Amino acid sequence: MARILVVDDSPTTVHFLRRLLSENGHAVETLDSFVRLAEHVRQSPPDLIILDLSLPALPGVKMGQLIRRYQCRDVPIVVYSSQPEEELIEATRLVGAVDFVSKKEDPARLVEAVHAGLGKGAGPARGFGAG
Repeated sequence: MARILVVDDSPTTVHFLRRLLSENGHAVETLDSFVRLAEHVRQSPPDLIILDLSLPALPGVKMGQLIRRYQCRDVPIVVYSSQPEEELIEATRLVGAVDFVSKKEDPARLVEAVHAGLGKGAGPARGFGAG
């Protein structure tokens, strides 16, 4: 069972992801802002982070860069947002995420990206790599 941190401020999305990921055998933790992010990632690094880009006070790209700065180990990140694909691609690059998934895509695509990010799949479907 992997520990997945969902960083999203939408209660509906958090509830949906908690159910989806739990059904796929994962433990889900959530944060809705950047306030406790650095401390959380440093003290209890998750196995993977799902990161929304549209967060209040601090955009997801900046939050992803903070994660990279403060984490104790290399935690795979999957960008999960409803932004246009070009923005998702750029955010994925800037954050060093392993993949991105649009909130408009089939939920199975997110499960695929999570498993690939955890090393349980064939690899990121879009050819991204951490770093």
